[in-house]
Amino acid sequence: MLLVRYRLGGRPSLCGLTLAAPPEGEGILAILHELPENPGVSISVAIDRVIAAALSQHPALLAAAPFHRIRWIERYYGIEDGIPEMLAETVADISPGPDGWQVRPKDCLPVGSQLLRHIRRELARLGDDAETAGCFNIH
Repeated sequence: MLLVRYRLGGRPSLCGLTLAAPPEGEGILAILHELPENPGVSISVAIDRVIAAALSQHPALLAAAPFHRIRWIERYYGIEDGIPEMLAETVADISPGPDGWQVRPKDCLPVGSQLLRHIRRELARLGDDAETAGCFNIH
């Protein structure tokens, strides 16, 4: 798992990023993990900044697919609530801008059962399927 650093309102924040193949075979699944150790705001509050930061901080890894072929998946943990994980797919318009990437979220969609199974298999294969950040395979 890679790390992505972002800010909202001056607060430094941190999330995980796993890149995996999508079930359709073309493109990239960019899975953004909400980390318990995040000292700042949630990825759900700052998703535009998170996506822009991921593109800026890991350009070589994300350059393999055009923007419309990158699927942005948010992965949350709610263990304290009795929910092992929650996943949602963010749909956004992305374009280069004068000060970095311009990201305009359009929709947040529930992840269907087929995609959920695929993501769980990919995360297990990559070693990023832990439910606590202390067990992640962070690079």
